Amino acid sequence: MKMTRRDFVKNNAIAATATAAGITIPGIKTTLAASTDKIRWD
Repeated sequence: MKMTRRDFVKNNAIAATATAAGITIPGIKTTLAASTDKIRWD
């Protein structure tokens, strides 16, 4: 699965909001780490 820049920003926003609220999201680390695609900023 290719991760787009938009998906990357959305996932990081969700993770940051959950962290600030003190909520843990099961599987978020493995989901983000599972992507083998390199993120391109072009």
